[in-house]
Amino acid sequence: MINQLFALIVDESKWLTASMGFALLAVTVLLYRHRLSKLSTRRRVLAAMNLFFGVTIGTMAFGHLLAVTTKLALTTLEGSVPMFYLIGIALAVPSWWLIYHTREILVSSNDHGRATLGLNA
Repeated sequence: MINQLFALIVDESKWLTASMGFALLAVTVLLYRHRLSKLSTRRRVLAAMNLFFGVTIGTMAFGHLLAVTTKLALTTLEGSVPMFYLIGIALAVPSWWLIYHTREILVSSNDHGRATLGLNA
């Protein structure tokens, strides 16, 4: 049973499906919560796209870090441990920042084009 869990954690093909499912759920909740608000369609679409992208990449970064930690614990990791963790953190930090930025898009009336562009890049 535990070996099946380890195999599931380190299987890269499962993380994309799971992360896109989480992202779809997050966007659905976002749009449902703001269905009666007076926000412009442009702002809602921008927030939904940023949230979907941020949750997808953030979940995949979490999966990467979890897989690296699992392989490290099983002593099957080949390669540079600091580099693998650095890659995961480099993906996780901007994606979770983008998720946080989605709230600012919905609350603030400022134009968020430049910040959104930078975070998505």
